[in-house]
Amino acid sequence: MNLTMHVTLLTDAAISAWTGPSPGVNTASGQIEIATAVDENSISAGSLIFTAAATSDGSITGYTLVSSTDSVGAIVAGTSGTVNVASSKTLDYETASKYIFVVR
Repeated sequence: MNLTMHVTLLTDAAISAWTGPSPGVNTASGQIEIATAVDENSISAGSLIFTAAATSDGSITGYTLVSSTDSVGAIVAGTSGTVNVASSKTLDYETASKYIFVVR
């Protein structure tokens, strides 16, 4: 089964625009849908879901995963916006056909 991924990108004073995870995103904030549907069996715990990328005035120190459906996401510590499947979690269509991630 294919899952739909939605990402809400929150802005703060340091971020002037979001440029990822989807090509063509260039907005300070808003909700986007990851263009490609994801097969629930193709991503296991620890695997990359998407990478959030922002343009900033240089004072951004990192990204925070504010929330994710069923707590399935985990953001990699540091300044990258890499969001992976949390350990001991899986993407499961029967649990949720749409996963929402909120990144700041």
